[in-house]
Amino acid sequence: MAKRINEGSDTGLSKESSIKRVIAAHRELGCQNPSLDRCVRLKLALRAKYELLKKGKLKESGSLLASFYRRFLESENVEGAEPPDVSKLPELVDIQDYFPDGGSFVETMDNGWRLTSFLLK
Repeated sequence: MAKRINEGSDTGLSKESSIKRVIAAHRELGCQNPSLDRCVRLKLALRAKYELLKKGKLKESGSLLASFYRRFLESENVEGAEPPDVSKLPELVDIQDYFPDGGSFVETMDNGWRLTSFLLK
């Protein structure tokens, strides 16, 4: 699928403007022959985690973000301090413009690998 998108095929996800922008950024950043490439649409990728956070259930999930959240809460465990009231967080639709699309790619080099990751403006 990634090869088809990179070759400019106009089917499936390659029609999405967000995917086209990420692929263009790959090329601008010098991605010639990736061993691995990835497009991320944060608005979609974070949707479920954000809803779990708003419901106070994120720390129960097994995600990397949940692990970070649990560690943060443990490190900030000040006696008498109450955790933030996450129920007052805005709806995702109201803040989703702050979650840009992005991507990453890995290239195999003579002495290892080079990883490039980015978020679009």
